[in-house]
Amino acid sequence: MRKSIVVNYAKRLYAKYNLVIPVDLLSLAHRYAQVKFIDIPFDIDGISVDLKVKGKTPKILVNHDKPINRQRFTLAHEIGHVVIPWHAGTIFDKTDNNYSSNSDSYWEIEAEANAFATELLMPEKWISELVQKTRDISIINRRIANEAKVSPIAACLRLRSILPHGYLFIVQNNSGEIVYTGKSDGTFADALPIQHVGYIEEHYSFAESIYKYETDWEIFFWIKFPSEIEIPVVNHDEDWRETLDSILSDVKCSTQQKTKYKQQMSGIIGSANSVIKRVEYTKESLYNACFQRFKSKTDLEIITKHKLFERFLYARIQELINKAEH
Repeated sequence: MRKSIVVNYAKRLYAKYNLVIPVDLLSLAHRYAQVKFIDIPFDIDGISVDLKVKGKTPKILVNHDKPINRQRFTLAHEIGHVVIPWHAGTIFDKTDNNYSSNSDSYWEIEAEANAFATELLMPEKWISELVQKTRDISIINRRIANEAKVSPIAACLRLRSILPHGYLFIVQNNSGEIVYTGKSDGTFADALPIQHVGYIEEHYSFAESIYKYETDWEIFFWIKFPSEIEIPVVNHDEDWRETLDSILSDVKCSTQQKTKYKQQMSGIIGSANSVIKRVEYTKESLYNACFQRFKSKTDLEIITKHKLFERFLYARIQELINKAEH
């Protein structure tokens, strides 16, 4: 995807027409195309017609049965199709993920139009300035949604793409069920699974900060994780295998389940080790990555809440670091 190019097209419109947030999309669209809001079947959000057809004015059709914020994103998306030079012909935009197309180029132009729409509605420069000025990410999330006139979820996704590593968001419905999650690139902690019901603050008690705000239908949590975690003071000669066996001896489950625990834990440590090797490979960074991934796993709480868990993890990390140094 030629993301940087299509994003620049959106930026140029700000300069050319002195656009301000929230962007008057209808006025902008009328500069390039005829626009109609109509009933469109088959869950289609919008259609761009006669793109780059000589002698014809492009037409933008938006499904008026969709929520208002969704219509705004669709209109911004269709403007992208009109403005991006290599998008031509007639393009149907459908949000159903089950919609199939044998053309890779179709999904590429859809991704390009989405990138254009995202920058047009929620410019990176504007959001970066908000992040620099405000510590509470939930306040920024709400401000983006309100001022840019986009859905809170769209604001979450945009924030996620701009924030540094160490941030995760979770959306609960009024019943306390998780309906959406995401995290910034490079974040080690994992989100709780979709449909999980539980207390977010309790599960992420190891987080540095937890921010939240509520709408009429949902609760939005933004969780910031520490860049460093205090490493426990333990005996450097301790054998992590013996410590792990001691932990598992206190766990009431079958031998088969204990083997599965060991395999899962080995996978978590191995994955984190591979990631950290590509950045800053230190005992502290590896311990932090493993600790956050372990603490995110609800199915391993019986292990991670054990009094010997941190001693086990330290000993295992120390062995990996020693091997790397020799």
